[in-house]
Amino acid sequence: MKPFSKADSGPRAVRGSRRPDLAARVRGRARTLRAHLESREALADAIRQANASLEPSKVANWLVTEAAGWVPATAWAVTAYDADGRFVLLADDGLTPPLHQALWSVANWVLRNGVEFSSADLSADPRADAGANGSGLGFPLICRNKTMGALV
Repeated sequence: MKPFSKADSGPRAVRGSRRPDLAARVRGRARTLRAHLESREALADAIRQANASLEPSKVANWLVTEAAGWVPATAWAVTAYDADGRFVLLADDGLTPPLHQALWSVANWVLRNGVEFSSADLSADPRADAGANGSGLGFPLICRNKTMGALV
């Protein structure tokens, strides 16, 4: 899939803001994204890439790269439990220290609940940890009916 471009951005930014909020960017790409994700080629590529390596960080890096093309977010990350049951960051794209609290808040919620998470304002969302700011999306990574990680 081609990388996100300004031509795909959907609604224009409100005067005085730098760019549309996350929800507006996702809405602007929804039709294109749905068509891509429902294609046989996307499924074949996902299966091929997921089986290309037994190294979790390589698969996680591929997933982060794909997610950045699907949804134009500031940052994407894959988190999972390691062999000792600790929560670790496997891969990221665009993650900066100010975003860590939001990342861990969303990732922890997704891992505990095993379902998708979305919030326009983490600071006002009762599911988010104190100190988490910004918008957040999270998707569980499930294997054999167990949530093993999260794409956030």
